[in-house]
Amino acid sequence: MAYELSLDLLSALQITPNVLAAAGAAFAVSIAGISSARGLELAGHAAAGVTSEDEKNFVNGLLLQGLPQTQSIYGLLIGLLILYFGIFQGELSMEQGYIALAAGVLVGITGISAVSQGAVAASSIGAVAHNPALRAKVLIFVVIVEIEALFG
Repeated sequence: MAYELSLDLLSALQITPNVLAAAGAAFAVSIAGISSARGLELAGHAAAGVTSEDEKNFVNGLLLQGLPQTQSIYGLLIGLLILYFGIFQGELSMEQGYIALAAGVLVGITGISAVSQGAVAASSIGAVAHNPALRAKVLIFVVIVEIEALFG
C-alpha cells in the first residue's frame, strides 16, 4: 500500500525514473565538485603562503594542493556513467531510478572528504616547506583521506 502511494505521489509530481537518475548524476557532480573546490582552497592558501616565502616550494605546493581535485573527477565520472548507462539507454524502471539516485548521492557524500583532504594537504605543504625530505611521507597522509572517496 505504501509503495503504491509513493508511486502515485511520484507520478503526480512527474518524477520519472529518468528524473531520479538525473538527480543522482547532479548530486554526484555538484557535491563532489563543491567539496573539491573547498579542499583546493584550503591547500591553495598554504601553497601560496609557502611559495611567497621561497619560490622553490612551488612544485611541492602544487603537487599537494591538486590532490583534493580527484573527488570532483569521481563525481563527474559517476555522473556521466549514470547518464550514459541510465538515461541515454532508454526509460529506466523505478528501481533503477532509485539505484541511480542512491549511487549519485553516495558518491557526492563521500566526495566531501575533499575538504578534509585539503586540510591535510595544507598542513603537509607547510611541513614540506620546512623539510623537503618529508614529501613522500606527507603525501601518504594526504592520500589516506582519498580512500574514503574511493569507497563511494
